[in-house]
Amino acid sequence: MLSLFFACAGPESDTGAASSPVILLQGSSWRALDVTDGETEAVSVVATHPDHLPITVTIGGSAATASGDTYTVELEDAQLVAWAEDWSDRTQDHGLTLQACAEDSAGSSACLELVLILGGSPSLDELALSLELDEPYLPADGSASARLLVTAHASAAGESVALGASGGASLGSDELVLTLGAGATDAEAEAWVRGGDGGDGSVSAQPTSDPSIGASVHVPVAGPPVFTPDALTLAAPATWTLVVDGHGSALTCWATRDQGSGGVAVSDGEGSLLDGLVALQGAEITVTADDTVAADVALALHCTDVYGQAGSAAVTVAAAEGVAVDTGTTDTGTDGSGAD
Repeated sequence: MLSLFFACAGPESDTGAASSPVILLQGSSWRALDVTDGETEAVSVVATHPDHLPITVTIGGSAATASGDTYTVELEDAQLVAWAEDWSDRTQDHGLTLQACAEDSAGSSACLELVLILGGSPSLDELALSLELDEPYLPADGSASARLLVTAHASAAGESVALGASGGASLGSDELVLTLGAGATDAEAEAWVRGGDGGDGSVSAQPTSDPSIGASVHVPVAGPPVFTPDALTLAAPATWTLVVDGHGSALTCWATRDQGSGGVAVSDGEGSLLDGLVALQGAEITVTADDTVAADVALALHCTDVYGQAGSAAVTVAAAEGVAVDTGTTDTGTDGSGAD
């Protein structure tokens, strides 16, 4: 006999519980029942009442026996098979749905549905992997992670799946073994993936019971924003545009200069990077130096992606020819009057 506890979300809740004003009925659905041994299956739910009134529970129309807050019915395998329309198809698709209802002595009630996958032991003939990314990529510095979801048919609940990572993807260990549990509609398990050195990577999954079955998912990984060029010398007057590759991420950029305040501008076409942080519009930053630059200026350009990965470029602006360099002193001449 296979004894299983079920709880699933009812029509008024997605938190694993169906409730009336006073009754809470709870647990998890989509479990495989071995109906091939000709015995009985124990199907249970939990029902509680805050006022401790007596509760009557039925599962599949049969009265359940109480043991504390747990209510159980014993269902014959033959009865389960008879209930399932088109037995062979049902075992491959959605299984058999039973309704569990609880009612107290005052007439309040709550119901939920249990989905029973009818078959033998857990079976897994196909896997799927999906990666949930908030951005186009994971950072190469490992500062953020993404949820990896492994899914299979609901009847595979209980199977073990081995995960492996390659390239710039990391699972925190060379191999991670997960056990598929019951989800809302599928058997599923989750892991967390980080980026690292090596560029893009991938994660693969295989059932430990049958390595010939497998699935994989691409893991995009990128480092900090890249300036092209990342070092530049300009002779004023001049204009030059640098291209910033943010790998699809929104960028925040700014610029600093080592001296002076005029003659040089750094802009993305919308705002001045010398005035503070700018949300970069597009992928270009233009440096403009006019003919009033009287001394060499060293510029540092910086951009960070949403993860805080920072890239930079260095631009040197040479003074314009023929412009007198202000040394900060006054030439008073030979007579001290300021005239030669």
